[in-house]
Amino acid sequence: MRKLDKTKILSTVYHDWLESLESSNQNHPKYTSSKIKKEFYHDIVMNLFNIQNGLCAYTEQYLCDSGLYDPENWKSGKYQNDNPEFNGQLDHFDESLKSKSKDEDGRKDWLWSNLFMVHSDTNTKIKAAKNAEKDNFGNYVLKPDDQCYDEFIFLEYDIKLHRFRANRKLSDELRIKTDRMIEILGLNYGVLPSKRHKTITSHLKMIKFNEYTWETIPFSEFVTAIRMYKNNVV
Repeated sequence: MRKLDKTKILSTVYHDWLESLESSNQNHPKYTSSKIKKEFYHDIVMNLFNIQNGLCAYTEQYLCDSGLYDPENWKSGKYQNDNPEFNGQLDHFDESLKSKSKDEDGRKDWLWSNLFMVHSDTNTKIKAAKNAEKDNFGNYVLKPDDQCYDEFIFLEYDIKLHRFRANRKLSDELRIKTDRMIEILGLNYGVLPSKRHKTITSHLKMIKFNEYTWETIPFSEFVTAIRMYKNNVV
């Protein structure tokens, strides 16, 4: 799970709308608002895919073709494709900021910093409404755009099992919270270890036959696993 820089705003109309809400300390419209979804949903989704390179923010599985999130698809701060085809769902990293069905008003339902595009199974079967862990300073644990996040500080990669785990250099308390977030974000869910193994094995074959080197591996799924594997074997 790579660190993400979410400062690249292509959907400026949405961003300006959000800033007006935040600057006046207003509640957001509820996430279920059909009006707001029609107005901004694709603007948000495709801007996130542009930042995430079409991958799930957590598991790094492929979700969207690069042509759909090319900056040329935006005009005057609005995404222009009415019906882009992609996999995945919008996830609210901190579920407490999203309004519930019983709420009359929204909370921070459309907050840019709390939104990521993720694999559908990750969102519905694994993460769902589980609480996000925080450290002793109030920082989210394993939030990919957090200024404190660094995958090489928080994570280790088991090159035999192809599973992520908390870095053993972390404090006991932070290691426990990191392992909990690895579970919540679904980093080792289901067939993911097997898929990462197959991807890395394929790259190793190409390196063996001089198709490319570690430095010239094409961008693909599971980029963090590939980088950590390389660091352990080279």
